Amino acid sequence: MVVSLAPIITLLLCLILSQPTYGKSRRQKTDTMWKNRKRECEREQDLCGGIHVDLNQNCVNECISPDCYTEVYGPSTIGPLEDGEIDPERQKLFTQCVRRDYREQKRKREMA
Repeated sequence: MVVSLAPIITLLLCLILSQPTYGKSRRQKTDTMWKNRKRECEREQDLCGGIHVDLNQNCVNECISPDCYTEVYGPSTIGPLEDGEIDPERQKLFTQCVRRDYREQKRKREMA
């Protein structure tokens, strides 16, 4: 008895090709928004573009979100980053704050 594999292969191909595709996650969309703002802050001369890249992190963070900058790096905390300083813990807090702010801004725009 000879069994044709063509219908089985066709069925498998249909199943594989019909898998739903998913768009970007909410976090990816939010990250894209604030990272675009970061690039804008880094490039624009009237923002932080005129400052050397090793020295402009405080300026860029404040440009992205003044509220989050104050919350994470403000006077009630340890203070701003020193030139060239990398603080992964505070950067994580800043990123979380920015994501939260951008999500809230988006909700407000959608409700308006």
